[in-house]
Amino acid sequence: QLLKVKEMFDESDKKIIDENLIKNVLNMPFFAQIEQNDTIFKEREFYAKMPATMANKNASLNDEFIMQGVIDLVVIKPEGVWILDYKTGKLDDEKLENYKFQLETYASVAERAFGKKVLKRFLCMIDMQKILEI
Repeated sequence: QLLKVKEMFDESDKKIIDENLIKNVLNMPFFAQIEQNDTIFKEREFYAKMPATMANKNASLNDEFIMQGVIDLVVIKPEGVWILDYKTGKLDDEKLENYKFQLETYASVAERAFGKKVLKRFLCMIDMQKILEI
């Protein structure tokens, strides 16, 4: 199972991230929960039409915008979808609120793209070597 997860990091990732740090991250309990029959997507790029009120609460209910983004890790399990976003640096309340919004947006996109409910959203705080369920 760990071999499948290790494929998430390619040679360019290893050049910019300390290899020991990668090993420590991959040994976190989250990755042990990924099963052989789960489908994994790394860096899943998307373009999605979103209601403008997601970005601006004062926007018209009829307005929309096109959002572009990349979901770092999508795990499709039989019962639903998990999404994970990698972050570096320190975490404060303001960043956490921004990350929550980001993961909510990703969840909306993933549910439409995969036709399954997003059951779990995670932040992988690489420098802190912690995974937080949001």
